[in-house]
Amino acid sequence: MTELNTFAQDIDQFVRTDVLPFLDTWEQEKHYPIRKLIATLGQRQVFARCFLTDQDAPQRYQYNRILHERLAYLPSGILGSCINNHLDAALSLLANHAKGEQGMAWRNDCVQGRRVITLASTESQTGSDIGEIKTAAMEQGGGYRLNGSKWFISNATIADAFCVLARTGTGKGVFDFSLFLVPSASAGVSVEMLDTLGMRAGTIGAVRFEDVKVDASQLIGIKGMGVPLTLKQFEKERLSLAIRSRSHGLYHLDLLKTYLREDRLRAAGTRELGRIESRLAEHACELEKLRVFIDHVIDLRFRGKPVADLVASLKLQATRTTKSIAATLLQYVDDSALVEHGIAARFFRDAKAASMAGGSDEMMLTLISRTH
Repeated sequence: MTELNTFAQDIDQFVRTDVLPFLDTWEQEKHYPIRKLIATLGQRQVFARCFLTDQDAPQRYQYNRILHERLAYLPSGILGSCINNHLDAALSLLANHAKGEQGMAWRNDCVQGRRVITLASTESQTGSDIGEIKTAAMEQGGGYRLNGSKWFISNATIADAFCVLARTGTGKGVFDFSLFLVPSASAGVSVEMLDTLGMRAGTIGAVRFEDVKVDASQLIGIKGMGVPLTLKQFEKERLSLAIRSRSHGLYHLDLLKTYLREDRLRAAGTRELGRIESRLAEHACELEKLRVFIDHVIDLRFRGKPVADLVASLKLQATRTTKSIAATLLQYVDDSALVEHGIAARFFRDAKAASMAGGSDEMMLTLISRTH
């Protein structure tokens, strides 16, 4: 048995024992113990095998891919989303660009699951349009003073620190922004939970920074490189999101096939059954095309080729396919599965929310149009 197979079995065991027995309760309470689950994965050395530096080989990325595929093969999207932000968006920033002993300490704690970290770039009036960010860090006394707010931040309510994208220049150019590591316990940092229709876990929130003192050592990378670094992280986040969306779609397509085999659907008649089977076949074809597309993008990325537009296209297609499968499931399952916390309704809500993560459909289309 290969190491990858063993790793996949470890993740499957984690899902069976630590997640599935409690999922419905967490969903009803709108509270998932994400910190505890991240700590468990860290203790089991999952993040140590999955987190990537810029020099990592494609073979190592297979661990990351397996993690997202396995976590998505369950009837909820929130766990994979939270881990994506901790692992792919924020932790890899620290791995590649954090400075000194403080940065290394944060990186090591996040790898071991002792701390949770998240990327905070989105703002309420700008979405993922980085050039319109208002949060600013002004130089003062050898450090910075940070003021502004971030919106719809995954892991906000449980994060020990934020990788904050803030304006450090006077214009809207690529080099007018910088990234800072800001502990959530810092004076002037406040977090408000946002009640969301999808991804009901209580971890998505708004973060406010009021005259927060930031030391120069908390700069991630160098001053003025915040946008290039953030865009690079968006690539990783969107690729993982596409992988997770495809697996989430596979899981629910299998559920739909189970319903199709049941007598109450067969009683609908041969013609209706044929229409349903045709739609299932279309979904299966789209999922297979996504698998090939994912393989292609991973290959290009690790050969050093530019893939920003391809990742945007992949993320767009993956989330659209998943939303389409969610709509089909919602249409054909019986009423008992459509109660407030039923699988079909949950999938529909989570699929909609996932399409906004890492940038909306409109943002993906804008990125694609700029290169064509």
